[in-house]
Amino acid sequence: MGDEGDESPQVHAPPGRWPNDPVEVLRLLHPRLLTAARALDRAGAEDLVQDALVEILARYPGFQGVVHPLGYAKVTMFRLAYARHERRRMEIPADDVQQRLEDVPYPDPANLVAERLRTHDALATLGRKQRACLVLRYLEGLDNDAIALVLGCRPPTVRSQIARGLARMRIALEQPEEGSHEP
Repeated sequence: MGDEGDESPQVHAPPGRWPNDPVEVLRLLHPRLLTAARALDRAGAEDLVQDALVEILARYPGFQGVVHPLGYAKVTMFRLAYARHERRRMEIPADDVQQRLEDVPYPDPANLVAERLRTHDALATLGRKQRACLVLRYLEGLDNDAIALVLGCRPPTVRSQIARGLARMRIALEQPEEGSHEP
C-alpha cells in the first residue's frame, strides 16, 4: 500500500526497505532535511544538513544500525540547530566584554589580605572552645552534632559557644584598626 501523492515513496518506506547504499540514502535524505533546515535556519540550512549527515556518518558508517535514517537525521539536525542557537545566544561581542570588564569593581588584593588578617586576629581573641567551634562550623562545615562529638560536649553547648564567639568577633571587627585613619 503506497501513497500515490508522495514524491519520494522510498523515504517513507519501512526501515527494511531503505537502500543499502549510503550514497543513495544521502540522496534521499538531503532534500527532506534541507526543507526542515530552511525552517530552522534559512541562512545556514545547507551547513546544518551537512553537519547533521557528517555527524551521523561518523557515528554510523554507511548508516549501519540506523533503523529509520530520516527520523534519526532530523533529530540530529534539530539538536545541532538548537546547540548553534544556544552558542549564538551565549556569544558576547568583544567590545561588550571589554566594557563589562571595565565596569566590574575588582577588590584591592591588599584590602583582602588586611581583612583576612583582621579576621584572624579577631579569631585569636576568642577562647579555645569558641575558636574551635567557629573553625569547625565555618571552615570545616560541620553541624552542631558533629562539632559536639569532636569536642566532647553537648550540641546546646556548641550553639552557645558559636553565638558568643560570633558576638565577640563582631565587636573585635567593628573596632578601628590601630594606625588606621578612620574618624
